[in-house]
Amino acid sequence: MKWTSENKLPVGFILALVALCAAGFASYRSTQEFAEAGKSVAHSQEFLRELESTLLTVKEAEALQLARLASGNETTPPAQTGVSTINAKFSRLKELAAGASGRLERVQELEVYVARQVKLLQQSSDPSKVNASPVTSVAADWGMASA
Repeated sequence: MKWTSENKLPVGFILALVALCAAGFASYRSTQEFAEAGKSVAHSQEFLRELESTLLTVKEAEALQLARLASGNETTPPAQTGVSTINAKFSRLKELAAGASGRLERVQELEVYVARQVKLLQQSSDPSKVNASPVTSVAADWGMASA
C-alpha cells in the first residue's frame, strides 16, 4: 500500500495533536512551578518582615530598659509587656519557620540569645535578682524547654 497524501493526513493530524498535548502539559507544569516559587518568595518575604519587626521590638525593649537604668528612676516599672510582646513575636516566627529545616533552629538560637540579653538587663536593673549563673535559668524563665 502506497502512502498517499490522503493516508498521511490523519497520521500528521494525530502527531500534531500529540505534540500540542505535550506542549500544553509542559506549559502547565512550568506554570505550577512558577506559582510555587512565587509562594515561596512571598513566604520568605513575610518571614523577613516578621524577623525585622521582632528585632525592632527587642531593640525597643532594650532601649527602654537602658533608659530606665540611665535615669536611675527606680519607681518606673520594668517593661514586662515588652517581654510578652517579644514572646508573641517569636511564636509567630516559629510558625513561619516551621516549613524550613534550618530556619527553625536559627530562630530558636536567636530566641535563646535574646532571652539571655533580656535576663541580663533585668538583673542589672534589679540587684536583688543577681544570680551566680543567669544563663542556666533563662530557659526556665521564658518557659522554654532546656536547650
